[in-house]
Amino acid sequence: GARDAGILAYDDANGDMRLIMDNCYFETLDIVKDERVESGKARLIVTDLNNYAQPRLRYDLSDIAEIERTNQGFDKLLSLDGRLDAVLVNSDGLYVHGTAISGYLKYYDNIELYKFVQNTIDEAEFYIVFKDNKNVNLEEIVSGLEKILPKVKINVNVVDKIDRERNGKYRYVVRKFKI
Repeated sequence: GARDAGILAYDDANGDMRLIMDNCYFETLDIVKDERVESGKARLIVTDLNNYAQPRLRYDLSDIAEIERTNQGFDKLLSLDGRLDAVLVNSDGLYVHGTAISGYLKYYDNIELYKFVQNTIDEAEFYIVFKDNKNVNLEEIVSGLEKILPKVKINVNVVDKIDRERNGKYRYVVRKFKI
């Protein structure tokens, strides 16, 4: 859901996520351009139909989603892949969602915390906090990251701590430039 618009979807009896069309109007726009798309992964735009005091009109959640349009009144949410600024890209135009980084790093028990920041199309900073420095194979970790995001130079920073964002959350993967 979105705090301002309430619950946006629910699980149906089959386990599929259904958008609540009575409360909101959902649009999908191309990830890069502000053009409407009918299929595939796209930016999710929401208009709250019930908030009369402070309506949210065409609110860009910055989430990447895929929706299957149905004639049943409740479109199906096929995927919700997270924030647009967590989508990484290399110089060949290959898009890689940040969950690929998270999925890879979860197998390293000795990592306490990390943050991967792509500053430009060909350079990134990787901040990493280890639980202890025993049995750390940093070269192996970086080699795996380079396979996920080829042609991007990864600068490694082993640090003692990683600060939370202003909202109190950790952002594990961030892209700092427009695609």
